[in-house]
Amino acid sequence: MSFDLSRFNQTFFDESREHVRTLEERLIELDAPTVDAELMGVLFRAAHSIKGSSGLLGFEAITRLTHAMENVLDGLRNVEIKPSPPLTTLLLEATDMLSKLIGYAQDNEAAPDLGPLCARLDAASGSNGAPVTSTPTPPPVAKDTVWHVTFQPQPEMFARGQDPALVLRELVSLGTVSEVQAQLDALPSLERLDPERCFLSWRVRLETKATEAELKEVFAFVDDVATVLLECEPAALPELPQTVEAAPEAEKPPEADARHGEKKAEQTLRVSTGKVDKLVNLVGELVIAQAMISRCLADFEPSKLSTMVQAVADLERHTREMQDQVMNIRMVPVGSIFGRFRRLVRDLSGSLGKDIRLELVGEDTEMDKSMVEHLADPLMHLVRNAADHGLERSEARVAAGKPAHGTITLSARHQGGNVVVDIADDGAGLDTQRIFDKAVERGLLPPGEMPSAERVHELIFAAGFSTANAVTDLSGRGVGMDVVKRSVDGMNGAIAISTTKGQGTRFRITLPLTLAIIDGMSLRVGQSTFVLPLNQVVETLPLSTAPVKSIYGHGEVVMVRGDPLPMVRLARALQVDDEPEGVGRPLAVILETGDVRFALRVDELLGKAQFVIKSLEPNFSRPDGVLGATIMGDGSVSLILDVPGLARLGDVRARSDDSRSPGFSSQRALPEVHA
Repeated sequence: MSFDLSRFNQTFFDESREHVRTLEERLIELDAPTVDAELMGVLFRAAHSIKGSSGLLGFEAITRLTHAMENVLDGLRNVEIKPSPPLTTLLLEATDMLSKLIGYAQDNEAAPDLGPLCARLDAASGSNGAPVTSTPTPPPVAKDTVWHVTFQPQPEMFARGQDPALVLRELVSLGTVSEVQAQLDALPSLERLDPERCFLSWRVRLETKATEAELKEVFAFVDDVATVLLECEPAALPELPQTVEAAPEAEKPPEADARHGEKKAEQTLRVSTGKVDKLVNLVGELVIAQAMISRCLADFEPSKLSTMVQAVADLERHTREMQDQVMNIRMVPVGSIFGRFRRLVRDLSGSLGKDIRLELVGEDTEMDKSMVEHLADPLMHLVRNAADHGLERSEARVAAGKPAHGTITLSARHQGGNVVVDIADDGAGLDTQRIFDKAVERGLLPPGEMPSAERVHELIFAAGFSTANAVTDLSGRGVGMDVVKRSVDGMNGAIAISTTKGQGTRFRITLPLTLAIIDGMSLRVGQSTFVLPLNQVVETLPLSTAPVKSIYGHGEVVMVRGDPLPMVRLARALQVDDEPEGVGRPLAVILETGDVRFALRVDELLGKAQFVIKSLEPNFSRPDGVLGATIMGDGSVSLILDVPGLARLGDVRARSDDSRSPGFSSQRALPEVHA
């Protein structure tokens, strides 16, 4: 009798990826002066577990590689081999290949030749403590370059006789397309749709041997009616200048490698049996409460009213408990992504020639799994930026009286209903004057404008903005920080910058715990009902006690205890009817996003409750100032407001700056914002 073991494959893939993540995060610790037995036990067990399961399921390539890794780790565990940075680099290279092999196995693809890599691992395990030396490797095979192509036709492209589909077909013919994203943000409503105008744009991920010049030739005939952005995927980071030479597959940092099967792995979530048991118990309580209500309704009498009320109250309580337990299941520690930055910082330290150390604080802080996954890319960009731009070289740091090594600190903590993530460095700080001059040069600021330093610093989030003198593998193209801002805004979060010249910079990201259910405040404007996220509401004031003043050229402000706050009329921002002036008792809701505070004028507050967020996409294009929608208790649909979007609609940042004392001119020193 034979057994079909393939049904266990998905479990193997999920568990193996967890072991790979453990190897990747803990192998970095082999660079420490002393290595304890506990660490070696963890590393050996991770490799041994993958080896045993892969052998049972018939994944021979995985078994072969993990066996070679296991020999090296066993030698380290038994103190037969001395740990060293070159050996760590070799094991990390093997871990990268192991991750790819798991993807190949999951996709039923043939594994690459493991001979050279396994030979180097075998040589290391038999070196008996001698330094690891490189072995001759065949010259790297020329690989396709990965390009991210953004193609944004102008609306009049059709009228000029051009067809964007023909351009896209020609682009696709140059290589292999792994992803095409249609950007629908500019698509108007059906009533306003003009079939003779082009509203779509596209973003294509293309693997090709074609040069940048050849890619530009594709768009040569439409360059006057379209905007084209070519972004080359970051090149592989060179390894540390040690005696071990990394194979081409390992040169790319793991977080930048689009691994096989990664999306499939993200759909799984390991849950403790204790949490599942609580859910099962709550389901039982719900069944009992539902049965009591059904019995009361079947032969209802006035004398049973109190029993019915109690049953409904129990049902409501158990439902709330179940909601909390379900949300608790989705909570994972941010350490699941913090750990991967140890490898990134190690690679950056070698490639930049800087002594960089990473400190992690609050790794046990929990947030929704989907939020953690969306947070990975912004953090990666910010850590790269801190290493490349923020931290000085050792000689400059010593001359400034600092330690020779620079430090990047990643920290997380709960604050109210939010999670606050800080990315801080002890480098040179932002050069406010240089950012200002570059912004004027790019036309982002008129030469005569005098904004505050805070507003100048926020210009680094503008698309294409960069102060780098030269383009490198890591920076200089002006892409990255705008991605950070869009990602944070997309999670209904806020990002703020604080910097001190010569001491460092801190980026603070404030995010809700989850994007599924929020605590909100419902309000009314005219006949329309909206919901505000409660965690961004500071206070509410009747406008009868908070005078509103109009300042010529700067809109309205509301005086709150003597301080002027920019006021946004929600009806005007979202173009809905409100109550006429003099009718009702309008209110000012004081909101805060990042370091910006402003007032929102509404007609009435309806109360606080929890609301389930429903996405508007792909049925509707999401307007600025709207986060999503929710279904109210009476069955009606209300829009959930996006506070950062409302601030942008009301140009709150600029008006906040205007209400302060005069700022600076480009001819004198700029004020610094202190952490």
